[in-house]
Amino acid sequence: MTDKNESFRACLQSSDWQSGYNAGLSGLSSSMPLGVDALSWLSGYIEGKVKSKTKTERNINENQSV
Repeated sequence: MTDKNESFRACLQSSDWQSGYNAGLSGLSSSMPLGVDALSWLSGYIEGKVKSKTKTERNINENQSV
């Protein structure tokens, strides 16, 4: 049983996170390269996908209002 005041902490590898972010941002598949820190890469990938989707939706909305 865990104490309610405990929190989860993870250390991310910045280069692996950036690699995942770039893959997500450019719409590449989510197949992770070998030898990267999985949590770091997937975290970056998810953030990149969100940024890409938000950017795409913003472009669509701007084009519709023209």
